[in-house]
Amino acid sequence: MEVFASFINGASVFLIALGIMYEAWGRLLHPEEVNSLPMFIIAAVGLAMNLVAASALHQHSHDDLNVRSAFLHVIGDAAASVGVIIGGVVIYFTHMYILDAIISIGIGFVILWGAWRVLRESAHILLEGAPRGMTTGDVASAIRTVPGVNNVHHLNIWTICSHILAMSAHVDIKPESKTNQAGVLRDIEVLLLQRYHISHTTLQVECTMCIATPVLKDLHHRPRKAHHDLGHDHSHDQGHSHDHQH
Repeated sequence: MEVFASFINGASVFLIALGIMYEAWGRLLHPEEVNSLPMFIIAAVGLAMNLVAASALHQHSHDDLNVRSAFLHVIGDAAASVGVIIGGVVIYFTHMYILDAIISIGIGFVILWGAWRVLRESAHILLEGAPRGMTTGDVASAIRTVPGVNNVHHLNIWTICSHILAMSAHVDIKPESKTNQAGVLRDIEVLLLQRYHISHTTLQVECTMCIATPVLKDLHHRPRKAHHDLGHDHSHDQGHSHDHQH
């Protein structure tokens, strides 16, 4: 729900920014008179409230994607309030009403950039992409350094939400460590949690050097037709058995 909420929040703010820029473009072509004093007062009050909200959200913005989207939205509003305050002062003394449209376009770009970042990150999580700044190659290399690990493959890393990472992998255990595979897996989990903050792991243990024949490979490459043939033969055998009983 956190990721869905941030995606919806980012999309709605993105559309609002486009609406602001559309209205600003119309005023840029046809400037209108602006009452600068109320504009200045409202922007100053808005700036103060946004700074209070930003200070409250900042400490949680690193752990929750939805809070981060709200924090970026508040920062964008604060920056917009600063622009409006400056514009209100300039318009009050110069009557350059076109400046209102220019400031609005700048505010629209600031909000668009913040909304795009939230949309990109939330969509990346919804598409089960690997966490930012982390590669499967680096994680696999780190796992291979754990004593008792021969190799690792079929490694997948994805983000459940902004502060929960998950991973699944096949771990090839050395034959001499087969009796201590539980300890090897525990060491891997500790490494993943401490170095990469991966708290949810699914590890399948293998020992390719202990198995003479690749049973799984044979099963994976068995033709699907064999299932139908088996069913057909089974039915056929049942028919013969039925006739034999008669």
